[in-house]
Amino acid sequence: MCYSRADRESVYRSPDCRRLFTLHENAALRKQKPIRALVIRHNLRVSDFSTDKTVRILQHLLKERVFESHIVARAAFPGLFRRPVTPSVDLRASLSQRTPTMEQWMVTLDS
Repeated sequence: MCYSRADRESVYRSPDCRRLFTLHENAALRKQKPIRALVIRHNLRVSDFSTDKTVRILQHLLKERVFESHIVARAAFPGLFRRPVTPSVDLRASLSQRTPTMEQWMVTLDS
């Protein structure tokens, strides 16, 4: 069964699901039985989803490796991630003025 992007996103956004399924040994799961066992053992609840629905969505996300890679997660849910901000020229200039050069560090160490 195919679940909506909103449902898949709800499961991915769940802090408990992310905490549990980003662990290496759990991120490798693909079968429903061990996924269900973890969901039940940790009493995972996502919105008003049934356990079956949560398990099936988790199985889909795990097969897609969404919990293993930020790149895959960003591709699956682009709206959840900020675009990388590149520092402006003014910020770079102010940082370079505050950051001591190697020569300044050497003078400090020699003193």
